[in-house]
Amino acid sequence: MKTALSDFRHAGTLFPSSQAVSDEIGRTLGGDRRFVVEYGAGDGAVTSEILRNIPEDGKLLALEINAEFSDALDGLGDPRLSVKRQDVVNFLLNGVIDLPRIDAVVSGIPLSFLEPPTRDAVIRRTKEILAPGGLLVIYQASPFFFPRVQTHFPKAKMHLSLRNLLPPYFIAVARKD
Repeated sequence: MKTALSDFRHAGTLFPSSQAVSDEIGRTLGGDRRFVVEYGAGDGAVTSEILRNIPEDGKLLALEINAEFSDALDGLGDPRLSVKRQDVVNFLLNGVIDLPRIDAVVSGIPLSFLEPPTRDAVIRRTKEILAPGGLLVIYQASPFFFPRVQTHFPKAKMHLSLRNLLPPYFIAVARKD
């Protein structure tokens, strides 16, 4: 909570994601997504669940700009995890994605904090980098991101998860056709 108070723009919420939400994201990914990118990995609550749900030969690239959080992620000690301390927007526009393909993207970054053109660019570029059939899973405290997701992923679905009480999360799932 201390990190969120001092860096709310990047943390997005005061409390870590609940185990129930992490479990839901893991179930949504299933066990057949080998190459996953996580935007805004935070303290690793969701990251740990993603690692439990990717195969042993899978890879997870976690993007986290906050130094305290990225250090905590490095401490997970899983060889399948690569942590980049980089802003998602800059990474998507300029970074090198060192994975053979991207089967899923999980995003916990506070999209509603981004300017609308930047938010749109993140979602558009995410669709571009996803492999056919790839999933985009977004969890947020606000539903305001969803209309932009639907612009790029018309079949996207969103629901409110009350299993994350502080705050409840809106979880969107979109598949690249």
